[in-house]
Amino acid sequence: ILFDEIPDVRLLGGAGDIELDLHVDAGVLEEGSAVRIAPRELGVRVPHFDIVGQASIDVTAKEGKAVAEVSLPRFELRTRAPDARVATGQRARLIAAVAPLDLTQVRNVDVHLELQEARSDDLSFLDRFIPAGSGITLVGGAGRAEVEATLSTRTQRAQGKLSLTASDIELRNRGAVVKGAAELTA
Repeated sequence: ILFDEIPDVRLLGGAGDIELDLHVDAGVLEEGSAVRIAPRELGVRVPHFDIVGQASIDVTAKEGKAVAEVSLPRFELRTRAPDARVATGQRARLIAAVAPLDLTQVRNVDVHLELQEARSDDLSFLDRFIPAGSGITLVGGAGRAEVEATLSTRTQRAQGKLSLTASDIELRNRGAVVKGAAELTA
């Protein structure tokens, strides 16, 4: 229900012990309602990637909105191809805030995603984000990244920050090859 307004963000299969304390009156979720799911194998689908690991979920109704927090102390970042683990990391967190609490209305959703200490031995999976007409191909390299991204149906905006430190990166531009270390902040 919390992610219905943003189709590119979804919880993926998983199981867990659920603790419910829900109070609904005429379709309106009441303040203080809560759902907690104990850590279990779970995934979160975001644009382009799945984030998978032992996750806990806490949802609370407070200050006129429902706030869901999905926490993964360790995670794998996967593309949608089979066996496509592209990175591992030490902390992933997705927070979604939905308003109003009236479950019968279209709601506004703000989603915030943080990936910390994501490490990859092969950065070539990032090549798809380099514009096609640039002539540049990211061939490989190892690196680590920190990511923060926010999506909002309320403002119809998305924004984010990426910090990437890479070693032994290899870029090709037509006949030229560039190899070495790189840092990128965007």
